Amino acid sequence: MKDAWYTWAISVFCTWSVISGHPCNIDKQGRAACSGKSLFHPPNSLPRRITSLDLSFNSLMMPKHGPFLRSFQSLHSLNLSSNSIPSLYPSLFHNLGALHLLDLNNCSISHIHPKSFLGLKNLHILLLKNNKLQSLDLSMFLTPGSLVHLDLRNNRLPHTVELVQSTVPRIQHVQLQGNPGVQTHSTVTPFRQMLQPGEELQTHEVTNLHYRDLSLRKKLRFPRAEDSTNPTQLENDSK
Repeated sequence: MKDAWYTWAISVFCTWSVISGHPCNIDKQGRAACSGKSLFHPPNSLPRRITSLDLSFNSLMMPKHGPFLRSFQSLHSLNLSSNSIPSLYPSLFHNLGALHLLDLNNCSISHIHPKSFLGLKNLHILLLKNNKLQSLDLSMFLTPGSLVHLDLRNNRLPHTVELVQSTVPRIQHVQLQGNPGVQTHSTVTPFRQMLQPGEELQTHEVTNLHYRDLSLRKKLRFPRAEDSTNPTQLENDSK
């Protein structure tokens, strides 16, 4: 009954959007496309139970205090890429506990407060590619969570070896290409350089990262030692 009501509400909202000229397009699965609409803020009239929100290529203004979005308890995917967001302030996303994917690529980010991602306990994928980060407080990744994929490519982060050593125990796949001292031909080069003979490294390859498929297919891959013939196959951690 509740699902039927939600489907009806989405259908009514979609019809109203066409009539009123609402800037976003919303499908029956609750995915809202608001990309490239010259928005400064998310539309107040968005349904609270949407599952995916694309706000890329806008002119969004981030609050210095309090959350960016309110009352979106079912949101799984949030795309904020290609907005100008120089700084991420504390508790910006703290009420988005169901979020799985956060895209902050191409946002000119130069500073991230250690508590910016506080509350994202179900976040699997964090995309921070093509920004202006010169430092990163690693304490933001030490809180309990389920992050498995962190993309930091094409920033200005120094001391990348130390960064990898600190993040590998908790985050299975970290991409650092395009930062000082990182080779560009392999996504796992920074990890393999630190492996001792006989050691194995568990990484996740996340494929099909887009906002219409939240299944987040993963494939486990294990680098082999030279004398290894039958690598052990493990089940993917469901966290």
